[in-house]
Amino acid sequence: NFQGIDLQQLEDENLDARLSAMRTTMITHQLPDGRRLLDLLEPAFGPTGQQVVLVRYLISYDSIDARM
Repeated sequence: NFQGIDLQQLEDENLDARLSAMRTTMITHQLPDGRRLLDLLEPAFGPTGQQVVLVRYLISYDSIDARM
């Protein structure tokens, strides 16, 4: 649940490096209210091996804990 969270405020000084990594990268963001978000970047490749898209998932640790 991301209500009330300004996702534009997520700071990642390594974002440029993560975008060009050509592999899955993950970091954890600490939110002002103490909760955490897992920030996952996953590249997807076409049949020629060229990267065609990069997908960013923001996953609340709240939802991870609820599944365990």
